[in-house]
Amino acid sequence: MAVTRGKKRRLIGLVLIAAYFAAAYSLLSYFGITCVFLELFGIPCPGCGMTRALRALVRLDFLQAIRHNVMIFFMPYIAAYVLFDFRHKAHIVLLKIIAGIAIINWLIKLLFI
Repeated sequence: MAVTRGKKRRLIGLVLIAAYFAAAYSLLSYFGITCVFLELFGIPCPGCGMTRALRALVRLDFLQAIRHNVMIFFMPYIAAYVLFDFRHKAHIVLLKIIAGIAIINWLIKLLFI
């Protein structure tokens, strides 16, 4: 399987985006801000808990990862979708389902936590 120029660009883009967010998170954490959305609006953002969920996954504590943010399990698929530019209708449907799960997950966090 040959790596095309477009795939290289998307991979570089993903790496740059990840580096940006890692740097921003580190800088904000240094100043005691863990979530800009939470800091501005006083409610957790849809991504709140992702770092803790990733740490739980690294420890193979799946239940704790679900408690922090269930969306962590969909992130590899979303990254692959962006990297490999899937255009099949089934992938679009799956992304819509994942977006629905993200909204439901966020509403549950807002209502019960």
